[in-house]
Amino acid sequence: MKTEYAPPERVTIERIKEDFQFLKKVEYIEKIINSLPYLDAILNKSRQVVFANKKLLEMFDLEAVENLLGQRPGEVLHCINANREIGGCGTSINCSVCGAVNCILESQRPNANFPALFFYQRDQQRRIRNIQYEAAGRKLSERTCRFSIR
Repeated sequence: MKTEYAPPERVTIERIKEDFQFLKKVEYIEKIINSLPYLDAILNKSRQVVFANKKLLEMFDLEAVENLLGQRPGEVLHCINANREIGGCGTSINCSVCGAVNCILESQRPNANFPALFFYQRDQQRRIRNIQYEAAGRKLSERTCRFSIR
């Protein structure tokens, strides 16, 4: 599969569901992730959602995390660049300046032992504005993609 930036490969939905069920059985993980005061998702190495907290579900008026499984961040956020290439979020040339994919890729480097963080603010119409990304305590806002949320 062709890509202009990040690796396009995806894990099958069956494998993602297995990972989800495994994480759901881990003692306290659901309580911990749902107690966080911000949006949170656990991604696999292919940048796909395998678990998410209630705050993320509430943001998109979703009843169950299963509705997000297998999606990449830009697909969850309805980024206008998420479907420019057949590989989806992270694979178009526009994604090379996206803070989300760069933050995730940075956190996946060998010996990287830090999370990729995503910060956002909403305007009065509940549209997402002021998106910033951080990896290893370093703000990546200068590499933030100015994408539109549909």
